[in-house]
Amino acid sequence: MVKIKKIILALLLLLLLFTVLTIAVAFYFLNSKEDSWFKMGNNEIGLTTFFDAKLSAIEWNRVYRCGREVKLVYSPNTSEIATGEPGVIHLPLKEQAGVIVLHELTHACQKDITTPVAIPFLDGLVTGFHGLTLKVHTFDGKDTNFVFIEEGAAEAIAHHFDTYHSPNYGYYNLGKLICSTGKSSSTIWQWVKNNDVPSLIRAQFNLPSDHIITTEDINRIMILYAEEYNKGKKILDERKATEKDYETLSSKINCNE
Repeated sequence: MVKIKKIILALLLLLLLFTVLTIAVAFYFLNSKEDSWFKMGNNEIGLTTFFDAKLSAIEWNRVYRCGREVKLVYSPNTSEIATGEPGVIHLPLKEQAGVIVLHELTHACQKDITTPVAIPFLDGLVTGFHGLTLKVHTFDGKDTNFVFIEEGAAEAIAHHFDTYHSPNYGYYNLGKLICSTGKSSSTIWQWVKNNDVPSLIRAQFNLPSDHIITTEDINRIMILYAEEYNKGKKILDERKATEKDYETLSSKINCNE
């Protein structure tokens, strides 16, 4: 009986020690200066989900360097689609947070500043470049964003990591398309950081480095990326994803690395 009590006491002490160590590691992890740029935006996100996301954020940052504070916010919505904007990642679901963050950090680590331009295109006027997003004012007076190029960049950058898989064929195709420029994912990230849509267009169409971007170039790049996304999206529009689909979407997009 005495031996049993000693064993139980020893187990309880080990459990207490494990709990204290877990709390200490969690406290250090949450407050580490090196990775303090990635923060919990609200308590609803939960520690488990946040740890999963932060591990991926640390890995991403070691390769690409974010350069700003980013908050992870639990934001349930009916579409269940995660979104990223400068400084914030909105997570609608708590599952696969680590995978989602690898894509969304491309959007969240951007500067707040838009580079103003005024280039006519088929449906109106491109008024600015933010990351690789085209800010658009249409003929019918609407302000909107053409996001397909930047989504391709986010896919190419995320596919550097073995744990990442594309959410659908539309995004997967966009990642392959931007990689067809022959540039590395690090170069693509520099384009995003510097709002450098012109360099992307020149590389995509093999134009000279001093080429001035024209209306024709804008039309061509928008049509190219929209068609590539729609072509991929149609693959799963009329059927459920199979195991083979998941294998394909997990296969690496190699950007000249």
